[in-house]
Amino acid sequence: MKKKILLLIAVATLGFTAVTTAQNVVNDIDGNTYPTIIIGSQEWMASDLKTTRYSNGDTILNGQNVNTWFSAASSQTGAYCVLNNDTNYANQRGKIYNGYILYDNRNVCPSGWRVPKDSDFIKLETFIGMPSNELHNQGTRGSTQLVGVKLKSQGILQLGTGLWDLSSTPSGTDLFGWNGYPHGARLAGGSFCCDNGSVGYLCKDSMNSGVLRRELSFNVDGIIRYGEPMPNGHQIRCIKESCVSIIYDTITVYDTILVSVTDTLIINTNVTGINPPNNINTIKIFPNPASTYITIDYGNYTMMNGYQLKIINSFVQQKFQTTINQHSSYINIASWSGSLYFVHIIDPQGNILDIRKIVLQ
Repeated sequence: MKKKILLLIAVATLGFTAVTTAQNVVNDIDGNTYPTIIIGSQEWMASDLKTTRYSNGDTILNGQNVNTWFSAASSQTGAYCVLNNDTNYANQRGKIYNGYILYDNRNVCPSGWRVPKDSDFIKLETFIGMPSNELHNQGTRGSTQLVGVKLKSQGILQLGTGLWDLSSTPSGTDLFGWNGYPHGARLAGGSFCCDNGSVGYLCKDSMNSGVLRRELSFNVDGIIRYGEPMPNGHQIRCIKESCVSIIYDTITVYDTILVSVTDTLIINTNVTGINPPNNINTIKIFPNPASTYITIDYGNYTMMNGYQLKIINSFVQQKFQTTINQHSSYINIASWSGSLYFVHIIDPQGNILDIRKIVLQ
């Protein structure tokens, strides 16, 4: 009898931790708890920052009053506020911070975490499929690859299924667990905007002492990258100083008289753009973890004309690539270094449909 189960425990005999929907968490100095998510070789908060204190315990200036918000800009002081003075909104989605707070040495993020740089977002965007020739552009990038759609939380406000305003563009798929919900902004003049239409993540300029913004918008498929005036207020997603990778996949257990365990990565490939999605094929990769070789069983590969499979390492270096036009691939991995690799399933238009993890022992 064959049955598939989801494991939420460490499997010591296999040498790794198998996790399905469970996430790590981190607490800030105010006691707020944030889920975290590993994407590639980075660990990010999976919700926006809410703290009112720096990590050393000092209080952040409350700029809710317009005059105080102006004063923070004049003195180049970090400040926070709550969108539309709505405490319930802040409890659900977090607070808004001006750009000056990014460069305060007291660190607005929890201990062991930090404000991201532009280069951190570029690394994230590279992993989720942003074309290399668009990474450093200003404005909207990665629309064809739907990179913004992959980070947006699921559901539409007007349909009662989520938080985003209705749009003709595809709704969020939240492919990686980023949970990018709309959060609004505050301009230098003190006015609020864009409650359910956008979210802007502040980051340090990698080369200068400036501020850049990454924005997800209800009517944009990609990710917007702009320079941002310091007095404006947006959201912060903290990044961990160092990342320990976790495996988020299923393990197939075969019940026989001898009761053996085979660790096989199952990838169901779906037709996108319809609801519910239709599974067109199942790809199996085994063993996982592996040490000397892996076998990729492409299943009914004739259904995947024009699709590709790539394997990259944590430094986004490609180790294997093939067009899916055969029964299987047998790959010698004995010379591969590192312990964590990522399988990309790519459709004929170049969109990354799925990313799964394999481990080398």
